[in-house]
Amino acid sequence: GYLLVCGGRESPSYDAMQALSSTECFRPELGVWQEGPCLNEARCSSSAASLGAWVYICGGSRRQGDQTFVLASVERVDMSGDAQSWERVPSLPYGRCFCAV
Repeated sequence: GYLLVCGGRESPSYDAMQALSSTECFRPELGVWQEGPCLNEARCSSSAASLGAWVYICGGSRRQGDQTFVLASVERVDMSGDAQSWERVPSLPYGRCFCAV
């Protein structure tokens, strides 16, 4: 098993929000955090869920300049293999953030 942390932001200040595309994976059997595969799109306030070996990340938001965009995009990664990379899947019908999956 593992724990996967995806995206987020590097500043607690909403005005200085910089969404992240990085991921980190905690492997309890090793007791260490490891760098995971980068998301295709930086995002924070997103939701994630696993379905079998797949981890999906849905929606979220990102800031560009003085505008905040709510995302409809969805990505997934197969965590069962060694060559892990996020792939885009069909988007949500409309953007959402702070949602539950």
